[in-house]
Amino acid sequence: MDIENHFEKYTTEIKKLNNELKLIQKKPSDKKQKELIETLRTALMSEIDKLTTACTFETTSLLKFIKYVVEVVEKEMYQITKKDNKFYISSKSGKKADIVLDNQFE
Repeated sequence: MDIENHFEKYTTEIKKLNNELKLIQKKPSDKKQKELIETLRTALMSEIDKLTTACTFETTSLLKFIKYVVEVVEKEMYQITKKDNKFYISSKSGKKADIVLDNQFE
């Protein structure tokens, strides 16, 4: 499944759960509704986690592809590292400037 399908699938479910949660949260009148709110919150967080995992998987594959392309163009070996929620594609020799990509899913 590609990133667009992951995104569409999980965001649709997230929007649905979020709308249900908003409706119920306005006036939680009894214990049953409060339990339903908590159940919906848990389901919402689960869907957000699924989306994050799916997108991170796709991003990781994309990073490897970018690294490969840079290696072919620059005719030098590169490595992928992660620090402070950013990905760095760095030349192993240290002679080239790093390519820095924000990890928007974390």
